[in-house]
Amino acid sequence: MAKTVEKTIETDPPKPTVDPRWKLKSQLFYARLLITILAMGLFGYLVSQMLEMKEEMTSSAKDITMLALGSFLPILGAVSKFWLDPSDEHGDEAPNDNGTPSKEEK
Repeated sequence: MAKTVEKTIETDPPKPTVDPRWKLKSQLFYARLLITILAMGLFGYLVSQMLEMKEEMTSSAKDITMLALGSFLPILGAVSKFWLDPSDEHGDEAPNDNGTPSKEEK
């Protein structure tokens, strides 16, 4: 009586076609883009609602609106610095031997 023996060959898993660092940078870019769009949209909505008001606001509503607009100014400053500051490297850092990131010298 003959026995059938099957052989299976295990191979290494396929290597990713996209560099993981590039994928992470891409995800960070789209996350920052989404945060920027949300911040600018909410700020624009608040300003448009203030400009379209038919009646004068009560003092408490005016104070709340001014607090909301004032809290957006540092956010808009950080967003504009991220997108418009050419001297900032935006996370193009390589880790040191001890694991802390440092700027690569060019």
